[in-house]
Amino acid sequence: MNLYEAVRAKDAEALRKLATTVVDVNEAFEGGRTALIEAAADGELELVKILLGAGAEPSWKDDEHETALLKAAANGHTDVVHVLAPMASEDERDLARAFLKAHGKSFSPEYQGPAEDFGTLKRAAATASARVSKFVGHDAPSERLERVERSEKNKK
Repeated sequence: MNLYEAVRAKDAEALRKLATTVVDVNEAFEGGRTALIEAAADGELELVKILLGAGAEPSWKDDEHETALLKAAANGHTDVVHVLAPMASEDERDLARAFLKAHGKSFSPEYQGPAEDFGTLKRAAATASARVSKFVGHDAPSERLERVERSEKNKK
């Protein structure tokens, strides 16, 4: 069993053992996902904390150019976002806020209350997307907006 398999199995004990013996806690697996990205996408707070404690890098990006923070936010996992947000850039936090708003959730006071209509969210996400795209050197900000739309669909 490797780190990724332990996360997929949601096996905290196996993950603790592996995290202390594995050579690279940031090893990329399917889709460029690390064990941390997978745990965050699944909303597995305990596993995220184990991996961070073992030295997992929260700024690592998968093949979709998304970090663990963005995966957690896109899936509405606010508790995981709370843990990862302080380690992220301002642009990443802005995009995470947009993703959480699509789920009617928030992680900071300026995003309290019900989600705004989706047209307003699209504008906010497009702005955040352009800033993040510039940061990562990615020329397709529309892909970020598509992810917000997918996040909205996942909410239903």
